[in-house]
Amino acid sequence: MKKVIILIAGYISLGVLITIMQSCEYDAWIMDIAFKGLYRSSDRDVDDLTKSIDFEVTAANHPLTVKAKFIENIDFFTKCYALTKKANWQNDLDVSSFEMAFDKNFIFDSDTIKSGKDIFTIGEIKKNIQIEKDNTTPLIICTINFSSELRKRLSFESGEYVVNFSCRTTDGKIFEKSRRVIFCEN
Repeated sequence: MKKVIILIAGYISLGVLITIMQSCEYDAWIMDIAFKGLYRSSDRDVDDLTKSIDFEVTAANHPLTVKAKFIENIDFFTKCYALTKKANWQNDLDVSSFEMAFDKNFIFDSDTIKSGKDIFTIGEIKKNIQIEKDNTTPLIICTINFSSELRKRLSFESGEYVVNFSCRTTDGKIFEKSRRVIFCEN
């Protein structure tokens, strides 16, 4: 009888341990984005892009849209009783919709790129920008990295610029953000 009780207790304990270690899933929708320089040295409103031109787009769900899928009935081996939750994204950032423009003219090779021009429409610039998306965290994070070769071909006057960024989600939401950046003489 003792062995049967120990076996049953072990079976239930194993089931509880497995369910605690698995992740709960919740539905999440991109409701807003943040746009900033990737390598910020502080939380200032201006990002210094003198040495590296890299940006980060962070998409997050709105707290009111979280719908956790929890206990529907007691079944230790199929339902979720976990302490951690995983986002099940209902929409995604559409990387092909990314647009980025500076509020002042700058030089690419020997050509002047006019203020307000979407740099992703310039083939030679676009092919030297790498966009990486990570949705393995509770947020969706896209990094926009200008290659070192591209950086050498760009020339900005020293001073403050405003970078205007826009994108869409796969369900049609449109986001527009601006970020102040600064370029200094080396």
